Amino acid sequence: MNRNILYLTVMENTFGNNIHKNQIYPILASVPNIHGLFINPIIEVSRKRIGIIENRNKIKNATLIYSPFPTYFFFSQWFILPWIIIWSCVPLILICIKKRIKIIHARNLISGICAIIVGKIIGASVVVDVRGIHSDEGVLIGRWKHKDISYRFHKLLETWILNSASEIICISPNLCRYVSLLAPNARPKFIPAMVDPNR
Repeated sequence: MNRNILYLTVMENTFGNNIHKNQIYPILASVPNIHGLFINPIIEVSRKRIGIIENRNKIKNATLIYSPFPTYFFFSQWFILPWIIIWSCVPLILICIKKRIKIIHARNLISGICAIIVGKIIGASVVVDVRGIHSDEGVLIGRWKHKDISYRFHKLLETWILNSASEIICISPNLCRYVSLLAPNARPKFIPAMVDPNR
């Protein structure tokens, strides 16, 4: 029996995003019983520009919801993150009920938090797609300092997600080893970033 799957991204700007175009859209177009939910920031705040993100194209087999939080808050301080999660969980649970979702595929840390919370409420399995080490990436871009409260908060959430997910996939063998250190019972699976979706 086929189970309905939701591919979830939270706080990633999907428009003009070659990663989404090359890695996500082909899956939505070719895999049966899959639907996408993109909870997209409405405002871009980057070195290139500050302004409203316009909906330039319709994404096949996907729902787009705008978030009032700008792209800057993808790496958000500890006191802002709960508001992003609350905002994102509302449309997520409604889509899951409407589409009768049984598996949520969560891409990135924020998506993983939302998926685990909603998955526990509706009884859906959660696949967490680990793209990187969010807490350390925040240090590298200067959003927080190593070992400060935001770093430790994100590290705790990361460990909780890895221990709570039904399955974990990583885009590199090194990430698999990292996950195994944080969550020894996780058994992460290595899947490269770009694959033939028909396989």
